[in-house]
Amino acid sequence: MSEMSQVAQPYAKAAFEFACSRNALSLWQNLLQSASQISNDTQMRMLLSHPLTAQYGSQLLQELCQPKGNPYTNNFLQLLARNQRLNALPEIYQQFIQLQQTQAKQETVEIITARSLTTQQEHQLNHALAKRLNRQVTLHIQVDPKLLAGLIIHIGDWMLDRSIRG
Repeated sequence: MSEMSQVAQPYAKAAFEFACSRNALSLWQNLLQSASQISNDTQMRMLLSHPLTAQYGSQLLQELCQPKGNPYTNNFLQLLARNQRLNALPEIYQQFIQLQQTQAKQETVEIITARSLTTQQEHQLNHALAKRLNRQVTLHIQVDPKLLAGLIIHIGDWMLDRSIRG
């Protein structure tokens, strides 16, 4: 687990649990998605990472993400600013989505292959993974020309590499 993942984990979990308790998952998902996209901007990242301007960045994020303002989500962004963790927003959002998928018994699986898969191969792989994981599976398939054969499967932090590189 990367350092940013470790930093983001308690914030994502707290946001998810709070959103569940208030029946406000979509509100929190939208906030985190918007804040994540905004904080990925190069100039915004510089503003958010500097200790002297992070609080202003938090206020700007609040205004851009939710013009009406929600006291709970605003407090969350302020907490991130005080702890100098606004730069973790993209990872917090990703982990929040993973928690939602886990709760809904869904899993996103990243597949990297040497060649394009046929529709039948995709279906077989999806079926086998869904059965093995006991979850509904969404495949994201990429072709990597650097691979000579095989595939790499990423499920959350877990990886299976059955590929041959050239």
